[in-house]
Amino acid sequence: MHIKSMYTADTSSCRKGETYSSCRGHCQKSCSDLDREPPCPSGVCIGACVCDAGLIRHKSGWCLFEDACNVNVSVIQNLGCPDERNCDAICRTIHQKGVCIEHLGPEKTLCVCTK
Repeated sequence: MHIKSMYTADTSSCRKGETYSSCRGHCQKSCSDLDREPPCPSGVCIGACVCDAGLIRHKSGWCLFEDACNVNVSVIQNLGCPDERNCDAICRTIHQKGVCIEHLGPEKTLCVCTK
């Protein structure tokens, strides 16, 4: 059975750190299942954006390094994080603290607003 995910229309809608897979959308590791392999029923094929190698799905929906799983994220700004001050200023507008976290390797960070 092949199902196209309602979350992803095509490859162009994948974010940084994601790649479109025509069949592995239901088989990706996430922060909520770090201690076990994700269920991948045979005979099921779901197309969706999946996290690139070395990244896992965070509860926010972004693909991040595993060490970011414990970050209590409420908002991830879709922009780089040139420095901690700029990120914190953005997050203060919604009364939260800003933290720059490594997303796709050195020099590639996201501004995360934490509760």
